[in-house]
Amino acid sequence: VEAIIGNAKKISDDMVSADFKAVILDAQTTVKKLNATLEDINNGHGTLGKLVKDEKLYNELVETNNGLQNLLKDLELHPERYIHFSVLGARSKGANFSVDEEKKIRQVIDTIP
Repeated sequence: VEAIIGNAKKISDDMVSADFKAVILDAQTTVKKLNATLEDINNGHGTLGKLVKDEKLYNELVETNNGLQNLLKDLELHPERYIHFSVLGARSKGANFSVDEEKKIRQVIDTIP
């Protein structure tokens, strides 16, 4: 019984000494900041707000992503359609790319997992 009373006293002492006011103020500040951020998003501000509010932009991003995924798959399956190397100046079929275009294509290929 004395142990239970001792534990209860310790718990009540801990609760009295706890800084509830600071915790509540911190929580209120956090909730206010979260509400302000959500309001900005809801009003279409910032990148996330524009994505949430502008359905056309979202659809265009999805369409662009699908197109890039298809291009990367085709590039992986048929690299000869896009990149041609000649040995000893031999002619090859397909498109001819400038040095800058080849660098850009190589950068895209390097990002493929």
